[in-house]
Amino acid sequence: MAADDFAAKLAAEWHEVLIIGAGFGGLRMLHECREIGLDALVLEAGSDLGGTWYWNRYPGARTDTESWAYCFYFSKALNDGFAFKERFATQQQSLDYLNHAADVLALRRDLRFGQRVASAHYDDAQNLWTVITTTGARHACRYLVSASGLLSVTYKPPFRNVDAFQGETYITGHWPKTPVNFAGKRVAVIGTGASAVQAIPIIAHEAAQLTVFQRTPNYVMPARNYVITDAEQRELRAGFDAMVAQCHRQIFAFPMEDSTLAVKDVSPEEQQRVLERGWEAGGFRFLFETFYDLLIDRESNEVAAEFVRRKIRTIVRDPVTAERLCPKYPLLAKRPPLGHFYFETFNRPNVTLVDVGDDPIEEITATGVKTGSREFGDFDIIVYATGFDASTGALMHVDVRGRAGQSLADTWNREVQTQLGICMNGFPNLFMISGPQAPFANIPMVIDRAANWIGGALRHLKATGQDCIEARPEACRAWTDYVQMLLDATLLSEGSKLHSWFLGANIPGKKSAPLFYFGGAPRYFGEIDREAQAGYPGFELSSSRVIGEVA
Repeated sequence: MAADDFAAKLAAEWHEVLIIGAGFGGLRMLHECREIGLDALVLEAGSDLGGTWYWNRYPGARTDTESWAYCFYFSKALNDGFAFKERFATQQQSLDYLNHAADVLALRRDLRFGQRVASAHYDDAQNLWTVITTTGARHACRYLVSASGLLSVTYKPPFRNVDAFQGETYITGHWPKTPVNFAGKRVAVIGTGASAVQAIPIIAHEAAQLTVFQRTPNYVMPARNYVITDAEQRELRAGFDAMVAQCHRQIFAFPMEDSTLAVKDVSPEEQQRVLERGWEAGGFRFLFETFYDLLIDRESNEVAAEFVRRKIRTIVRDPVTAERLCPKYPLLAKRPPLGHFYFETFNRPNVTLVDVGDDPIEEITATGVKTGSREFGDFDIIVYATGFDASTGALMHVDVRGRAGQSLADTWNREVQTQLGICMNGFPNLFMISGPQAPFANIPMVIDRAANWIGGALRHLKATGQDCIEARPEACRAWTDYVQMLLDATLLSEGSKLHSWFLGANIPGKKSAPLFYFGGAPRYFGEIDREAQAGYPGFELSSSRVIGEVA
């Protein structure tokens, strides 16, 4: 029986490739399939494309990567046709860019909206995936690609009686499309991660009173955002190819140059001068263009960490508040966000900081928030910025079953193992873009390379008359051990004590494990390139032509 006949028997719509998610990853993978000549369809839960930039509409949402490098890298002409307005694009600007790309590349005809995937089951005998959405739509495919994003499942407020609050409640990761009116309102923001750091300064401008509940203080780098002039736009377009090359060689795939200087190479006076220059440059340049050993040397890290603390103490007028905002853990042990006058916001008379690190929130009341020893009430609005079930969360919230009905959620609850962060043993023809154990770096660049690698694997299968690819168990074990070794060589390994989502430690009950590759983007790109060039030795390739030919 041919594959499409089998799909018809299942009353399922047949496509050679099904892609979950219409954000950067899904659109990039759809374009890759078009280039190969494969019939592909994108299933998207939202009512339109955008992924992260569709769902995250909270006030102040914007990229932490320079806008001209937060893009699709495969086409200079595509980017030449779009004007980046600011150094760090707003949510709307990023959404505008993705819509521009979808229109130029004519991708919309293969996007299906309002289709949240509920289950994806692999049929061993037929070598097919059957996918069912929450609307009951049935699909069948040979290859399934998850492009649902590493930060797409919000961590719902973990407090007792969250429904007791009688005012308005919002979650940053699922913000409404209609603007929220904060004018004259008493607002509580719970959380001080990246989303909260962006939202708090904006909300403070309107709210009558803003109370920020902080569990763990954050190292917030100044963004130094600015409007891009026409002359700068022309320069950026002319330098596109050089920018792409720069991202390929930078450790986190950003458009900047890595420092070759260690903290101990220079005098204390020179250390401060270098750090000051990085601070004023803005963005993540403080982390990467100053000293190369901040991630791997504790003493060097402390020099930079104390520099940031001194900045906080200088910026924030009230010394008690300033000290509460000063992190006491290594810089980079948690993901540092970029701030747009974040610390300055705590100088406003209508903003109050409440430290709940040693007195955690226990429940929500009809009027506010209750910790173990205090009650805070009379709020009109509570904003939950409680983060995401990162990396593994998206697929674990879908009923994914591989060979012999093997549950992906059960598998990952025991141990997360992948090959290259792209495939798993026991789940043939399932690919992941920005999957667990792929790099945490400039995400569009990681997406670009992953989609290109998956496309190469599909081309190889087609050229060799095969149609099944599955990661070998020994390759998954080796990759997982390698990812752990790389993590242990950095100060990021301390994140398990800091509720870091890098390790899944922010989700109660979730097994703490390295969810990202921290060996640097260039090294990772070399790893996946060598795997492809060697003929995919970490994978079992086979054919199921007994069920009929699939073009």
